[in-house]
Amino acid sequence: MLIVLPDRTVGGAQMFALRLAVAFARDDEVIVTSAELLPADPNFSARLGAETQFIDTSKDPAALAALIVRERIDAINSHTWWADRLVYAALDLLSTASRPRWVVSMHGCYEQLLGRPQADSAFASLAPALLRKADAVAIAAVKNRRVFEAMELPDAQVIEIPYGFEPREPKSVRRVDGGIVFGLVSRPAPDKGWKASIDAFRMVRERLAANGRRAALVLVGGGPYADALRQNHAGERDITFSGWSDHPEEWIAGFDVALLPTWFAAESLPNSIIEYLAQGRPVIASRWAEIPRMLGEGPESAGMLLNVDRERGVELKELADAMERLALDDALRARLGANAARRMGRFTMNSCVASYRTLFTTSA
Repeated sequence: MLIVLPDRTVGGAQMFALRLAVAFARDDEVIVTSAELLPADPNFSARLGAETQFIDTSKDPAALAALIVRERIDAINSHTWWADRLVYAALDLLSTASRPRWVVSMHGCYEQLLGRPQADSAFASLAPALLRKADAVAIAAVKNRRVFEAMELPDAQVIEIPYGFEPREPKSVRRVDGGIVFGLVSRPAPDKGWKASIDAFRMVRERLAANGRRAALVLVGGGPYADALRQNHAGERDITFSGWSDHPEEWIAGFDVALLPTWFAAESLPNSIIEYLAQGRPVIASRWAEIPRMLGEGPESAGMLLNVDRERGVELKELADAMERLALDDALRARLGANAARRMGRFTMNSCVASYRTLFTTSA
């Protein structure tokens, strides 16, 4: 089988696709290629796994078509619009008899492009034909069905498959000194809630200090935006910028409360939430995308949900109040954390692989 990535970076879609490739490679021959939308991350090869082969097709449909024929590819799984577009062009170069089964994995970029079609001038005209040509579409979240409604396409071939994840036991716990520890793991960006988390934390830190309590904030992720925030808060006590980590579970295990106050337009099923659940961390997150279903609500909830505005994001006071409440209520933290561990059962890799295998082998 062939897995096609948008690029060799560390976004949520890319990380899930790599995890899926590694899981399938235990029993199948798996090749990975990329549409090379962004420059490759230098650590990409290490994340690929020893059993999975990367072949560079230089984002060229003809090279991809040749690879499909040469390697006798029987199934293709592409992730995000840019990878889908590359596969669509490559399959047009093949005879019907030599075309493998094609499964599109939808993560959220289609909804983002519906609102910003200028990001790719070909999207509006090409996307409906592309989705009709795919043999099946695996959506990560119910919200992804909006694409088919907006384009007036049938969705009979659309199957919801939650991300699969194999929890890793932390080899060590990277806990900072600072009383109650709040933490955020994500791609650094304004609409992922990084600055909101910092601003709310500064409010909570002062409230807790008035009662003789300490707090710390850890932000895990690397890139220019994180670097700018780090510079802005250089020397400020109790705020730690860890940089990128290939082992976020070591940081998450050191959190008392995990955060994701996101309003990212392409958000669907955040990997961060799954990783928090895997470590049994109570969560404060926005009522956005699939997050309410992931965390649950009521007695079985694994966290606290925040209202969110599509343009402005979360309200700092609401975020700060939730952080303060969990900092002071040990019993609530323990209950939410126990619920988190139980809710992780929805995201097993074995179930995910079995669902994808059905899509790769079922005749249209």
